[in-house]
Amino acid sequence: MNKLLAPIAAAATFALAPAMSQAALIVQITDGTNTLNIADGSALDQDASVGGVAFAGAFGAWTFTTAVGAANDNPLLLHLNAGVNGRSNSGGLWINLTYTDLDAAADPMPFYLEGGGSGPTGAQVAWAGYVDDDNTAFGMSELIFGTNVYNAAGSGAAQLSGTYSATISAYFDYSGVSYRTFPQGASLDINLIPEPTSLALMGLGLVALGATRRRKA
Repeated sequence: MNKLLAPIAAAATFALAPAMSQAALIVQITDGTNTLNIADGSALDQDASVGGVAFAGAFGAWTFTTAVGAANDNPLLLHLNAGVNGRSNSGGLWINLTYTDLDAAADPMPFYLEGGGSGPTGAQVAWAGYVDDDNTAFGMSELIFGTNVYNAAGSGAAQLSGTYSATISAYFDYSGVSYRTFPQGASLDINLIPEPTSLALMGLGLVALGATRRRKA
């Protein structure tokens, strides 16, 4: 495993939520000591809409300008937008977004992960996308794609047999950032979707199915 991706996998050991019995969208923020779980529709969720989670404010040595998660299924769309302010002594910060009870039969393979962002000189960043056939919230059993640069994209297949969960994990580390008297900002915007070619083919299949039905009618 890439050394900069290792902290993402390590985040799973801090505070894993249990498997959900119904579809759940949760943003998890942790610094390795403290953990905040924000479920869609919970008291901490600053987004009143269904299918969206939002948080802004202080967390430990960090301040969130935004932590937004959004999701849709059939086909899957999982979106994480995180913006933080920190200092050289802020340490590491993980922002995880998970969505459970997805239908493997409805999502074409492979999956596609794309993201972009920016941060101060010296900051380390890593982000990745996962799926989990056990349908565990924040499950990371199968890596789709991971990187330690701000702007990248990649795809990967997974062995899914039924109901599954999907997770995006992002990591910021300011230990290499030069000291400033003011906080410095970093951001990541990440999407996990079916690979565009597969999604387009699925769309063509639905169009063809519709045409066949019209002819039969």
